[in-house]
Amino acid sequence: VVCKLRTYLYQVREESNRIGVLLLVLLAVAAVSASQPSIYDNETYYLATIQWLYYDGWVQGIANLHPFMAQQSSWHVAEALFQLPNEVFFNDLNGLALIFFNGWLLFGPLHTINPLRLFWFLAFNALAFTLIDSPSPDLMVLLCTVWVVLKTGDLYRKTWLPIVIIITWATTVKLTAITLFIIPVAYLSKASAKHRLKAVWIVVLAALITIAKNTYTSGWPFFPIAFSFGASPNWQLPDRIMQLLAIMGDASAYGISYREATTSNFMEMFPQWLLQGGIDGLLNLLFLLVLVGAVWRLIMQPNSLWFSILITLFLHTTLLFLTSPQSRFFMHLTIAVAALL
Repeated sequence: VVCKLRTYLYQVREESNRIGVLLLVLLAVAAVSASQPSIYDNETYYLATIQWLYYDGWVQGIANLHPFMAQQSSWHVAEALFQLPNEVFFNDLNGLALIFFNGWLLFGPLHTINPLRLFWFLAFNALAFTLIDSPSPDLMVLLCTVWVVLKTGDLYRKTWLPIVIIITWATTVKLTAITLFIIPVAYLSKASAKHRLKAVWIVVLAALITIAKNTYTSGWPFFPIAFSFGASPNWQLPDRIMQLLAIMGDASAYGISYREATTSNFMEMFPQWLLQGGIDGLLNLLFLLVLVGAVWRLIMQPNSLWFSILITLFLHTTLLFLTSPQSRFFMHLTIAVAALL
């Protein structure tokens, strides 16, 4: 009886600790959400995009007004739905999502805390808190990626389809999440034929809607990638502007000037990418460390989980260096895979 009572009291104490941590997170989220936004994209196009979506929906050729306005992430569509009828702008959906996600972490995967898990939990929130003072789609991609990676660790038949749905949603939020599809493909044997068929329909439907939206708003099916199926509608953002955006993206990603981005090759720019100052250089270095850690785990513990994660990391790295290797495009995989190392 004494042993049972001691176990019960220990469980109550642990439960109280988790509730206390969640309350602290709630207060911190409220404080940060009420502060001045630190992400310059908030004023340059986040708020404007949400207002356009709220009042006018998709607008044909809006990319010609401002190229970034054509991105129109599904997360910004969700933000537009939360704009109140009295036109008081609700800009805290990111904070709300982070509170719920922390609740899931504390009462789910992190129900038992050790020093390494505690360090990861603090690092995850430190990164996430930089994204909640504005309606940044990067936060939702981060949350979805962490959920997918942690769920893949104990994947079974019933969780395969939800993982596909979450990845599909994350990809409509931001195209950089598309490499996550490697994970459910590697576990295809876990899925029933019925779930596979549903997954195909869901992915195809989401892809068609996204392509239609991109074509309607910018004239480019895979905007901001300058690729089309040969058609050039009269509202299409001019090709020279797409090339300019690509060069500006490279300059920002590698931390170099516009002129250097137009005259340097990859071998000249990579050291600049790796040795950038500030948070960008730190995130780039952490991603490489996580990549090395994933290789080591696959060697020490060869299984489908680490094989799929490693393929995802390599494919993601390749695609970004072919397009725009900005540090924030790596961070969702960095923090998610670090949870398993």
